[in-house]
Amino acid sequence: LIDKLQDLSPKDQCSVDAKLLEIASDQQMINQTTLTALSHVTSLCYCALSKIPLFLHLSKTFNPKDHLSLPLPLMAVINGGQTGTGKLKVRSFCIAPSSSCGIVDGTRHVTKFYKEIGRQLNAKQGPVGFATFQNGAYCMTADKPEPVLDLLREAGVQS
Repeated sequence: LIDKLQDLSPKDQCSVDAKLLEIASDQQMINQTTLTALSHVTSLCYCALSKIPLFLHLSKTFNPKDHLSLPLPLMAVINGGQTGTGKLKVRSFCIAPSSSCGIVDGTRHVTKFYKEIGRQLNAKQGPVGFATFQNGAYCMTADKPEPVLDLLREAGVQS
């Protein structure tokens, strides 16, 4: 591997990753976990040598417009699967703010949507439907995804 990577600059993470993918697909020398670890180590080494934080290096690599942005949070709103009640096979339903409205407004919209889901669950299923799990997601009894999707759609309209 060293001879195949030695001409690449660790600053150019995209080229390093492309070469690692090429090596992995051509020779099947490395698995996905090793590939990810090598990519990560390359980034860490570059950051240590350059004395810059990892988030700044990755931001400049994958967001070349030179503006930092926070990742959008996902919020689990309804649990299903083994953690939910009913026979629903979907583990959880999540929502995220729109990337166009910014983190503050996006979080405000998501919170309003979440509260509307709680209000509707309380009205439809009573306090049992209003219960939450450790992750904050509501407990909704459902055997199929359609009632959950209908509830989410309705909450979106109301919020």
